[in-house]
Amino acid sequence: MYLIFVSGFDGNTGNFGLVVSDDGSTCFDALTCPNHGVITGEEDIDIDPRNADNIINLSKCGNNPLNIAIWGSTSFDVNSDVDPMTLKFSRSGVSPLRNQFRDLNRDGYTDVKSSYRCNDPDIAFGDILACVSGGSAPSSSTCCSPQLTTGCNNTTCQNLVCAADSFCCDTEWDGICAGEANAACSACNPQNPFFGCDPITVQ
Repeated sequence: MYLIFVSGFDGNTGNFGLVVSDDGSTCFDALTCPNHGVITGEEDIDIDPRNADNIINLSKCGNNPLNIAIWGSTSFDVNSDVDPMTLKFSRSGVSPLRNQFRDLNRDGYTDVKSSYRCNDPDIAFGDILACVSGGSAPSSSTCCSPQLTTGCNNTTCQNLVCAADSFCCDTEWDGICAGEANAACSACNPQNPFFGCDPITVQ
């Protein structure tokens, strides 16, 4: 999987073209990654969720926290699809002061609220977007290393590997199975997805 992010430097905009071609090579023993646990597109984030206009006043924020929400949904489980240790905000890649996992908008899905120092992120006057990036679920899964049991504790990863190599669930989760998991599962090989951007007004 390739993730391509295009952005205009210093708020610049313009046309962008991308051409992808097939070189004809055959892909053997390809594993199909499920959407769950592997972030493949932009998610719904909200800079300063208490403020509908996302107005960031740099001259007044001081050390006050700037809260950013990543909204959970039917197709996006923040509990398994967000590794809070990898979250970064803005161009300088600022790490959050703290993270909270709870249903912020009361829609039945867990969200993550990250708090950043308002004057730390590399936000400048004239910026029209603020962005969040990060990795998928942390590699606490037993799928990632050989063991004497069959299968592993991450159902998504286990099913993915066992569909291609039944030995892993029928006989033993050996080094080959762990290698397949590390190659195919985000639980063992966290991606570096682009969670999304939200329009802002910097004052």
